[in-house]
Amino acid sequence: MKKWLKILAGGCCALILAACGIPKAAATANVTIIENNGSSLLVVVDGQGAGSAATVGTGCPIYDEKGKEFPADGLKPGMQLEVGFDGSVMETYPAHFGGCEYLKLTGTETDITAIVAELEEMLPKAEPDPMPVLQVECAGKQVTSCLNAPRGSSSWVNGDEAMLMDSPHPLQWSEERLQAVSVPEGCKKMRFILSKEPESLTVRRWDLSDAGDTSAEEELFTPDEKGMLSLKAGIYEVESVYAEGALTWVFTVK
Repeated sequence: MKKWLKILAGGCCALILAACGIPKAAATANVTIIENNGSSLLVVVDGQGAGSAATVGTGCPIYDEKGKEFPADGLKPGMQLEVGFDGSVMETYPAHFGGCEYLKLTGTETDITAIVAELEEMLPKAEPDPMPVLQVECAGKQVTSCLNAPRGSSSWVNGDEAMLMDSPHPLQWSEERLQAVSVPEGCKKMRFILSKEPESLTVRRWDLSDAGDTSAEEELFTPDEKGMLSLKAGIYEVESVYAEGALTWVFTVK
């Protein structure tokens, strides 16, 4: 299943887990795993059916039903989890539980055949874009904002099809073309979410005052293992390298 349903996930119980050794969380939700994509899970909220489909990252601590550490690759479709998170839900395509604090198996498994069939019926039938897309996420105290970053200079070969996109230097993009990440209150980091895992990811940043000056020197960054980078104002270019080619995206943080 390559696409996920846009939903408004709600009804998450704001309980705090008190088990020894497991982090406390502002909110929890009981979910069933539909698909494990490595860095994230596609899940549905228990009791709310296919319409509650959402994603949650697997970079947070994971425990079995006894509170012992559990490997992310051991999470299988049909397993039920308790998700501890910061209470924010990103209303994107798909929805996303923000600020995951922990994932904990409940010890229960269920047959997801009917839910999978329902999801497939509800999903759009259009062919997906073969090129990866980049989503930039910024989580604050109450809300999570995101930006589907516009693509810059890129090259991509997929079978018999090839694409070459030539774009101006990021410092030459017009104000109308540049899109800015919305920064909620309390946001100190941004996360890069790619629809396909890259071979390498490089982030370049220039000061906002460098706009128009292509001779200005850039700063180079590499996001951590969770795709996170400290938030700092500027003009950004993200370059993602794949076997099929190299893609760039450009945006600003103000």
